[in-house]
Amino acid sequence: MAHPMQLFWHYVRPAKDIAGGGDPRATRDLARFIQGSEAPAPVGSEPKVWFAKQAILVWLASFGALIILSTVQVWNIRIGLVVSEVGLALPPLLYVTFKKYGVEALGIRTHAIPRNFVRGLAIGPLTFLAGTLIAGTLIYVFPPPSWYLEVFTSITPTSLPDLATWMILMSTIVAPCEEILSRGLVQQGMEFRYGKRMGLLYSSILFGVLHLDPWRSPATAVMGLVVGYLYQKQGYNLLAPIGAHAANNCLAMIVAYFVR
Repeated sequence: MAHPMQLFWHYVRPAKDIAGGGDPRATRDLARFIQGSEAPAPVGSEPKVWFAKQAILVWLASFGALIILSTVQVWNIRIGLVVSEVGLALPPLLYVTFKKYGVEALGIRTHAIPRNFVRGLAIGPLTFLAGTLIAGTLIYVFPPPSWYLEVFTSITPTSLPDLATWMILMSTIVAPCEEILSRGLVQQGMEFRYGKRMGLLYSSILFGVLHLDPWRSPATAVMGLVVGYLYQKQGYNLLAPIGAHAANNCLAMIVAYFVR
């Protein structure tokens, strides 16, 4: 039986024989590693893989659902946030269900929960600081219109119970739903097609575009690079990027509350 780390370095590193529809056995073994197996899949078994085309189609479906369901936020900002984020995660979940891959194919696994999640939490402050620096610079150089600032005022916590509610929503709804799409499905699809490095880059760009914010999207893309790299280093366990994403968003809410 091959050692897991041998499989990692042999199959997950950027390689032309993996990207671009190369050797089927190599692709199958890479899929088995990402989805939790320690050994290569036997020849003839169907690999649980998808490539850039499928990833982009699912991303477009999620993006469309996000745009449509975000209109609910006009009526109620919190309910609208929950509805739109769940709509964001629904297409990738439906895709792996339809293909009979199971949610494990997205990196949703239950082993080593504390270790992976805590490591993600430790990375969150770094992404928050980097994102604040990038977004702050863009806002300073290219001042946004007044309506843009009013949008952020509407979601700024005004009391400690309000802050606690926003942090719960960010940790249990926003972070998991966005990571299911952006890391669980899109990043894997891009890596299967383009290799580890370019797949990470392309999926991070799509993560930034998903937020539709010219002042924050560059910072969000950088966050995607860091969190996506963490996803790779933690054996493609989605709990690590969820932890980092949750910590990043919660810190943003805490700072907004105290500087309002």
